[in-house]
Amino acid sequence: MPALNQLGFGHNRELADIFHEMGSCYRYLGQKHRFRVIAYERESRSLADLKEDISTYASDVKLLNELSCIGESIGKKIME
Repeated sequence: MPALNQLGFGHNRELADIFHEMGSCYRYLGQKHRFRVIAYERESRSLADLKEDISTYASDVKLLNELSCIGESIGKKIME
């Protein structure tokens, strides 16, 4: 079976890991950031479950926003 990166989903996993880590950092900062924690965790799961490589959408924030799992703020972070 080919590795995840060979299937073209490496970007999804990398970004999912980054957003998971960001959520963990905000969780550490406390209850004040609970909504950010929820958002980053949701985006992490969505990216990990995405059936296509995110790079097909990452050229335009509008394309990212068309994905139901990607919000505008997170879309901008992905494009960075």
